Amino acid sequence: MLNQKRFGRKISIPSTMEIKRDLMDMAHADTIVKSLKSRGLTRDEFEDVVSGLVDDGLLSLERAQVLTLRFERTDPQSPSLVDDRDVR
Repeated sequence: MLNQKRFGRKISIPSTMEIKRDLMDMAHADTIVKSLKSRGLTRDEFEDVVSGLVDDGLLSLERAQVLTLRFERTDPQSPSLVDDRDVR
């Protein structure tokens, strides 16, 4: 299946373990953001926490960006592109 062709080009397909790892990483990021939001952290406070973890070497820059994007995505103060009433 790794040698599958589409329009004459080979497509590399990630392994099942890579997909599972990525899904687990996303689930952990959502859990972290949810727990910090439940404590009432603002965006600036969240960024301070994340930058402190990066400075201490406990969090990579890539993971910090993922957490920050997830926090901003779930932030009720940030403008939404889609009105929640329209989505059903």
